[in-house]
Amino acid sequence: MAVFTVLVFGAIALSLVTAPPVAQTDLQSAAKATLDASGFRLVDVNSATYIGPVPQGSSGRLLTRTNVIHVLYQAPDRVRESGLSPTGQSATAVVAGSRHFVTSAGRWTELRAQPGLGGRAVDTVLSPLRVATGATDVVRRGDVYAFVPSDLRSFITTILGTTPGRLTGLQVGAVVRGGYLVEERVSAVMGTDRLGVDLTFSVIGAAPPVTLPVAGSPAPG
Repeated sequence: MAVFTVLVFGAIALSLVTAPPVAQTDLQSAAKATLDASGFRLVDVNSATYIGPVPQGSSGRLLTRTNVIHVLYQAPDRVRESGLSPTGQSATAVVAGSRHFVTSAGRWTELRAQPGLGGRAVDTVLSPLRVATGATDVVRRGDVYAFVPSDLRSFITTILGTTPGRLTGLQVGAVVRGGYLVEERVSAVMGTDRLGVDLTFSVIGAAPPVTLPVAGSPAPG
C-alpha cells in the first residue's frame, strides 16, 4: 500500500510539471468555443497612428486613420462583410459556398461562381481564433490574456498585412468572458506608425443567418 501511495503522488507531481498553465488552457478553450460556434458578429477596427516627428508649425496632435469592417459569419461557409473599399466607398459583399455577391451602383450584383470561395473566406475570418487555440506564453490579468500566437508569421501577415520582422513592440491579447473569446487585440509599431487591430466577437452561437441577396435588387444604403 505504501508503494501504491508513492506512485500516486509521483504521478500527481509529474502532471503538475507537464500540464499547461491554467491561463493557457483557459484561453485555448475559450478560443475553441468561439471557433466552434454556429456563427457570430465580428467588428474589425483597424487603425494606424502616426507617431513620428511632429512637423514644425503643426498642432502636435497624433494623426490616426481608422477603418471599420462589419462581418456576419455563419458556419460552415457563409460570410457577409461591409465597410469601406480602398477607394473610400461603402461596400458590402456576401459569400455563400461558391456564390459571390457584391454591391455595385446601388444594387446587388452576382459575380462568377468560384468553387471553395466560401471556405476560403471563412478561413480568413476564423484565423485569429485558430491561432489562439494554440496560444503559448499566456499571461492573464483579470479577463485579459496576453499571448504569443501559434503561427506568428501567418497571423501577422493575415491581420496586419506585413511580416513580424518589420514590426517592433508587438503585443497580442484577448478578452475571455463567459467561456468565450470575445475580443482579440493586436498592436505594433512599423516605421513611424503604430498599427492596431481590435476584433470584437458578439452574439456568439446566436447570430442571425447570412441570407443571399437577389441579383439586381437594391443594395443597403
